[in-house]
Amino acid sequence: MLKNLVISESYNGVRLDRLVAAECNITRTKAVELIFMGFITVDDVLIRRPGLKVKKGQFLQVNYPDVTGESIKGENIPLDIVYEDDEIIVVNKPKGMLTHPTPKESTGTLVNALMYHSRNLANVYGAERAGIIHRLDRDTSGILVTAKTNRAHTFIADQFQNRDVEKYYIAIVYGTIKDETTDIIVPLLVNHKLRKVVPSQNGKFSATRAYKIWSNNEYSILKVRIFTGRTHQIRVHMQYIGHPVVGDLLYGYNQHNIPYHETSVFIPPKKITIDQLTRDEAEVPTDLEDENYDCNSDNNASDPMVDPPVTAQYKVKEPSHCVDYSKPIPLLLHSYSLRFKGLHSEDLFFTCTPPACFFDFINDHNIDFDLSKL
Repeated sequence: MLKNLVISESYNGVRLDRLVAAECNITRTKAVELIFMGFITVDDVLIRRPGLKVKKGQFLQVNYPDVTGESIKGENIPLDIVYEDDEIIVVNKPKGMLTHPTPKESTGTLVNALMYHSRNLANVYGAERAGIIHRLDRDTSGILVTAKTNRAHTFIADQFQNRDVEKYYIAIVYGTIKDETTDIIVPLLVNHKLRKVVPSQNGKFSATRAYKIWSNNEYSILKVRIFTGRTHQIRVHMQYIGHPVVGDLLYGYNQHNIPYHETSVFIPPKKITIDQLTRDEAEVPTDLEDENYDCNSDNNASDPMVDPPVTAQYKVKEPSHCVDYSKPIPLLLHSYSLRFKGLHSEDLFFTCTPPACFFDFINDHNIDFDLSKL
C-alpha cells in the first residue's frame, strides 16, 4: 500500500503515530511498528520517531503493502482446540507460532489458522488480528482465548483490562528459588533500540507472583500468575531477580545489554503488595489501571498508597558458571491455565498440559517432579 498525504491544519502538532493510525485505519501499536520498521517518510526523510509532532504542509508517505491486513488469508494449519462455542475459541498455541501477522511475516500465524477454521471472527483490531483478544510470545506455548464475535471480544477484553482474568504459567528457571512465594513488582519499558523490554522507573506498572512448586541447586519449577499483561513480563521479571527462564536466549544470563542484578538496579518508588491488586481484598487504585501511569509523577504525592521508596528484596549471588547455550533448549514457559467469565456470566476455566519439551528437559536432568499431576 502506498499512501501519500499533505498534512492538513487538523493534524498540525499531532504525533506521527496517531496520524498514521488515523489515516491508515490501523491501531496505534501497528502504526508504531510501521514507523520503527522504516515504512514512513515525512518530506522524503525516513522517520523512526513515533512521537514526532507533524506540521501543516509536510508531506507524509506510507510505503507498505497491505497496511490494513486485507490480504491476510486463511491457511489449513492444524489447531489444538481446547473449547469452542458460537462466541469463542480457546486454543493451545504451539511453540514457534506467531499469534498474528507482522510486517515481516504474514503467513503461518494463529490468525491464518483461525481464518481457515472459522468464517466468523471478531474484527475489532482489523483483519490481521482477527479474533485475537490477547497474545502469547512466539516461543511461549499454551492457553489462549480468541473471539468469533465483536461482542465476545469486547466482553472478554474488558476483563483483561480490569485484571479480572486469572492467568497462570508454568516456567522452569535457572537457580534455586528459596521462598515459596515471590512477588515481583517492577515497571517495564519497551526499549526499541535494544529491541527488548527492560526494567525502568519510567516503565509501565507490572506485577508478577511466582509460586515455587519444585527446586534443587540448579533449577526451579514455578507456577506464575501475572496481574498485568506486559510484553515479555515473566521473562524480564525472572531475569530481574536473577532466575531467567530456561531456554531464554533474549533475557538469559549471557545476554548483552541486560545487566545481571546482584541487587536491584533501581528502587521501586511505590510499596504495593500483589494482594492489593486482587479485587477480593482491595480495589485497584485508579492510577494503576492506567497503562500510561508514571511511577515518578509528582501527582502521586497525595495517593495514600505512596510510601517512601523501599529497597527491593531480591539479592542473588553471581552464578559460578555461565549457562551453556551451545545446545539450544526451547523456552520453557507455558500458559497453563486461564479463568474468565463467559457472556452469560458463567465461570470458564481451562488448563493445558505443558508440551513434550518440558518433559524431555525434566527427564534429561533427572528432575524428580511429575508435571502431568499439576
